[in-house]
Amino acid sequence: MKIVYIFFIFFIFSSCQVNSENEIAIYNNYFFSKKPSETNKPINFDAKEEYNQYFSLPIHQKKGQIPIFKYFEGQGYKIFIGVPFQITFQDITKQLISKEKNLISNSKNDSLSYINYIKNKQWITESVLRVGDSSTIYLATLQDSAHYANNKKIFDADSVRQRFYKK
Repeated sequence: MKIVYIFFIFFIFSSCQVNSENEIAIYNNYFFSKKPSETNKPINFDAKEEYNQYFSLPIHQKKGQIPIFKYFEGQGYKIFIGVPFQITFQDITKQLISKEKNLISNSKNDSLSYINYIKNKQWITESVLRVGDSSTIYLATLQDSAHYANNKKIFDADSVRQRFYKK
């Protein structure tokens, strides 16, 4: 009987793991498609500081947070995924629009708000995706100008939307 319990517990743990190294479980059966060249990085103090420097909500924002959830590095760029907490898709979108920036492009619809701009000589994209009925995912990228031309197709609005999917 112990063997049955051990097998059952092993089966539960193994079924919870993601089958591919190129997909990252977010929540509610949503996944992020990671490119083979992108490397998972630890969310250490430096990563948090960089994320907060570029992507934190304004201090006067009383409602909600977007803590960093995952951090990746690719060739010449960094990807930060945040899971918004107690803040809506609309509220985050308003924050994106109000940021001081040198705007390159933006787009918005009912399920995606996307903005691309330059700040401190860094090319930045910020995307907010509505997934399911009430869940929201935040994705931000940071890259220097030398790499932007090579990577801009990876981070346009359509590409960002396609990298998140439900199983």
